[in-house]
Amino acid sequence: MNTHFAPTARSSPEEIAHSHRTLADDGVLTQTLDAFPELVLVLNQNREVVLANEVACRALGRTVPEMLGKRPGELVECEQVRKAPCGCGTSEACRTCGAVFAILESQQGRPSIRECRVSRRTAKGFESLDLRVACRALTAQAESFTVFVATDISAEKRRDVLERIFFHDILNLAGVVQGFVSLLVDNLLTIEEVKDDLHSSTSSLVCEIHSQQALLEAEKGLLELEMCRLNSHDLLRDIRQAYARHPAATNRDLIVAGDAETFTLLTDRTILSRVLGNLAKNALEASPAGGRVTLNCHRSTSGGVFTCHNSGCMRAEVQLQMFQRSFSTKGRGRGVGTYSVKLLTEKYLQGRVGFSSTAQSGTTFEVALPDCPRFTPATMTPGNAAN
Repeated sequence: MNTHFAPTARSSPEEIAHSHRTLADDGVLTQTLDAFPELVLVLNQNREVVLANEVACRALGRTVPEMLGKRPGELVECEQVRKAPCGCGTSEACRTCGAVFAILESQQGRPSIRECRVSRRTAKGFESLDLRVACRALTAQAESFTVFVATDISAEKRRDVLERIFFHDILNLAGVVQGFVSLLVDNLLTIEEVKDDLHSSTSSLVCEIHSQQALLEAEKGLLELEMCRLNSHDLLRDIRQAYARHPAATNRDLIVAGDAETFTLLTDRTILSRVLGNLAKNALEASPAGGRVTLNCHRSTSGGVFTCHNSGCMRAEVQLQMFQRSFSTKGRGRGVGTYSVKLLTEKYLQGRVGFSSTAQSGTTFEVALPDCPRFTPATMTPGNAAN
């Protein structure tokens, strides 16, 4: 059977049961694993669970018998498993998974510690996990196993990324404002010459602060929606106006497509503006000097579709890790932009985000939204649904 990365072989139920008995009968081993404060799995040579500690059972909400024979990504419901021809470890994206690398390295006799980013869908919607995975080989009764220890570092990563993103973007915008003020102080420009630029820069500064606040609330599940009917073309015009003077737009064009359709949509204008604004800013940053970013929209059978296009093409490894919280091509501490787009769109606006990127057609991000979303009372501000 086909695989894009790790071997595909699976063990029979009888083989899984035999390996489980081999380990479970060793009281010292099971007590040792249960003493660990981290999630611990013991995997066979096919990367399948044959033993788990008490912390793993609590964290995953399953008993050991329910976990037997499953691979780590299948247990945490990694969304890449759905695209894998033969389960966890065999999809294209698995080639960038630190957990799979750590397991394979341990099977070659090398203890390994790697970081792993997992995107998954749960009853609560889209979620992103950051894990530190440590793997080491274990031999018992002439059988070879891997001890798989996972530590949740999501909070650590979240703080690091959000703080660095916040200060990076705020300082950029504050620097623009400071530059204009310095020109005024030195009488090199008049207030009439810079008032529009100052207004745009300070508006962007406030918008960035609100965006960071909204993202923090969204991750905590505290973000409330304010529903209203909005005009699609007016929204894109406002996005263009807000980001055309952004530092990322220097020597680049941000336009609204001439064939953009005009329609109304019931959604949260502020959140959708942040989603499309993030896409526009990312596209501008990815475009070379003289490049163009195009915003567009059209009515669909179930609602509306908004797109953001630039002429560049993303590398394959970048495409495989798109939408993961702590992944970025911009260096350490970056990587919230597309993650926030997916989080806000799918968890709150009940839409879907996708993208295509080829050398021939460039890169296009697509945000598809329903016209009549079914929002729960917990995510809505009372009295706004009918606005």
